[in-house]
Amino acid sequence: MERKKEERAIESLVNHLKEKLGEKLLSVLVYGSFLTRDYRPGLSDINIVVIVSDLTAEDLFSLKKKIIPLATRYQLKPFFFTPEFVRRSTDSFPLEWQAIKNCHRVIYGQDLVETLLINREDMRRQLEREIKQNYLNFQQGLLFRRNPREVLTEALKSWKILERHLTEIVPHLKEKLPPVNLALPDRRDVAIRCEEYLAFLKKLVELIDRTGQL
Repeated sequence: MERKKEERAIESLVNHLKEKLGEKLLSVLVYGSFLTRDYRPGLSDINIVVIVSDLTAEDLFSLKKKIIPLATRYQLKPFFFTPEFVRRSTDSFPLEWQAIKNCHRVIYGQDLVETLLINREDMRRQLEREIKQNYLNFQQGLLFRRNPREVLTEALKSWKILERHLTEIVPHLKEKLPPVNLALPDRRDVAIRCEEYLAFLKKLVELIDRTGQL
């Protein structure tokens, strides 16, 4: 799929970063769905990592005028980090950094992500937290929100992300889970589907707990 407009927008962003940040700018890379078939123009975010030696409020103010219209039109999402922040955050956000490491493209400068060392146990712990949070969020959504179909739809989107991490980190656990119906819920069977998914999450929480005890 051609993405010429988006590529030009990314190039424009990088040129602006170079102009405003100068030698502070060390690396720019794109990651995520933009590099895959899952990308949907106008709907999917274009995630961008910008690595700088230093960043001030004045720098951010100088970037706003150009970045805001690009971000609005093309869903560009730049995130700014220093090399030290990247190195020291792999234990806090191991799943995110592993996902970036697995699927990224360097647009400018050095590849400061490829050599990151990410601990699998850190990934497993974060995965456990996110699974349990997903379970709690689904309960709260069914309890407090008016539209259970919307709640289930959002929960299934979250599961697609968790499933990828689960397959990579603890594949033996995924084999013990029942299949999940990822089709959009019909209004007539939404109550049944919610019941099924709640039971699925409960089983998933139990299994991830046991995995942490191995």
